[in-house]
Amino acid sequence: MPSKSLPLVSIITPTYNGAKYLDELILSIRNQDYPAIEHIIIDDGSNDDGATLALLKKCPHVRWWSRENKGQYATMNEGLAAARGDIFCFISADDTMPPGAVCAAVDSLSVHPECDGVYGKIHYMDEKGARYPVQPVMATGPLFLFPYFGFIFHCALYLRKQSVLEKGLLFDPALRTTGDFDWIMNLIHAGLKFRYIPVVCANMRIHPGQTSVRRQEMAKEEQKFIYKRHGVNQFLLRLIGILLTFRSAFFRILHEQRRYGIKRSSAMLYSMIAGRIQRIIN
Repeated sequence: MPSKSLPLVSIITPTYNGAKYLDELILSIRNQDYPAIEHIIIDDGSNDDGATLALLKKCPHVRWWSRENKGQYATMNEGLAAARGDIFCFISADDTMPPGAVCAAVDSLSVHPECDGVYGKIHYMDEKGARYPVQPVMATGPLFLFPYFGFIFHCALYLRKQSVLEKGLLFDPALRTTGDFDWIMNLIHAGLKFRYIPVVCANMRIHPGQTSVRRQEMAKEEQKFIYKRHGVNQFLLRLIGILLTFRSAFFRILHEQRRYGIKRSSAMLYSMIAGRIQRIIN
């Protein structure tokens, strides 16, 4: 099918000092088998001695610009406003897009015109791109369970631009770390219709430099605010949170034991327990 008859898909990436992984993301999008893609990258005032700008200048196929720092979610709103595509997706500078992801999303939206968006699965990867020992507990589920299991990720969510803008569903620029969660909650409450596709649509990188890791305390406070804003059941949230914390710890310790032996896994278990006790004391 000629690309002129296909809907344009805008892939939007905000970046701040993202040169370390950005080229890997750009290549993964360029290697998609869907021919009608525009990749928008907004440099949100990086201060990495020009590394991000130098990388972007080598990518003439990317639609990019740079300006002063405004924050991640203001930048995502800016990207959405500038997008020329009928369909869009956000993906962070440190993530990657598996082959066939865009084509799978567009195919599903074409077959289901009643849907405002589709979402797929994600895989967690570590700093070096290897499979992370803990993966999402759910790939899909009833939308009322989203606040507790977070199975829709913005990097694996493709939406019709008109559906979003008609209802003014933008990110809250006052948030610094968890605005994507708040935004997806707003999409759900606005009544947008989603469809799940059993395809890995994004590889999400877990590493020490990501915002949610660097600003853990801020993220916790914002999450509390967002849960209250959306009326999330606090008891159920805490219960599921405890279970998921134990699940995560179990798989991380198991991974350490398989790769490095009992001594390394025992040290990790001790560190986790000591950290938990310290948080309780404080």
